[in-house]
Amino acid sequence: MNGAASGTSRRAFLGRAAGAAVAVGAAGVGAGAITGSAAAADQRTYTAGRFALDIDGVNVGLVAGVDGGDRCGNVVDDPPTSGDIVQRKHLAGVKYEDFTVQVGSAMGKPMYDWIKASFDKGYVRKSGAISAGDFNYKEKHRSEASTMSISSITCPPLDRSSTEPVYLPVDISCPKVTTVKPSGADIRGSLGSKQKAWLPSNFVFVVGGADTSRVASIDSFTWKCTVASDGSVLCDVSDIGVTFPQADVSSWRQWYQSMLSGADDERDGALTLIGAQGGVVCTFSFENLGLYRLLPTVNKRVKAEMYCERASWDLAKGKGS
Repeated sequence: MNGAASGTSRRAFLGRAAGAAVAVGAAGVGAGAITGSAAAADQRTYTAGRFALDIDGVNVGLVAGVDGGDRCGNVVDDPPTSGDIVQRKHLAGVKYEDFTVQVGSAMGKPMYDWIKASFDKGYVRKSGAISAGDFNYKEKHRSEASTMSISSITCPPLDRSSTEPVYLPVDISCPKVTTVKPSGADIRGSLGSKQKAWLPSNFVFVVGGADTSRVASIDSFTWKCTVASDGSVLCDVSDIGVTFPQADVSSWRQWYQSMLSGADDERDGALTLIGAQGGVVCTFSFENLGLYRLLPTVNKRVKAEMYCERASWDLAKGKGS
């Protein structure tokens, strides 16, 4: 995140924190170009995992990674001109593209409250900041925004056979970002440096009237919130795809035939993520699921694809407190 005065893009600050360490000693374009920050003077590096998020003045803990957020020109399509078959365009000011924070299951409660409120209400504004720390978690760069909103949240692919830890990518929009002087303080706050990943192999999926007892995998899906130029808000959920053994297809086939025949047979469902110790971590609830495709796949499995009109999200009681 970066203000106009610094002359560098926010991607220069954010780098690709989910990957390797981001060097700040070199000038130029890309992850190393943070020449305007105090950290550049001592040639230190920003290390993956050394990024903290503040919401309304509260340090909600470290995020596993930060990415995106370019400062760029806003390209606008011109109205069509009679007889002209070419789409004319022009720049209309400057915008900051969304940036993504990788959220685990050990952040402060304000982060999870913001996610829940965004699902429930759509456009929920917060002030905030991203701090980048050195190897010792000392703040070496800080960028602030007076207005932030969550534009999308993605559930990563889930699979019973997966052993790789995952995080929830949360996209955040900021109309304006300002780089401020870093404090040099410890960015970990009261939550410390432990950030827990989500386990993609531990989940429970249910949908009314369908056999979901042996669902093997769930495709990645995304909740999005779009704010139009007139201020209207629209929330949307991408399709939900689940795979299960062919032996369990009977109840799904009945639902599929009902939907294709034109019956009003939309159903509700839920996806619950389970922690390493067996306890519930969080739940995605789905309203008005409609089964529109049922296809055989490999290994005697079937994939069901459903549209979803609305989703909500809730953290398990006691988490994030």
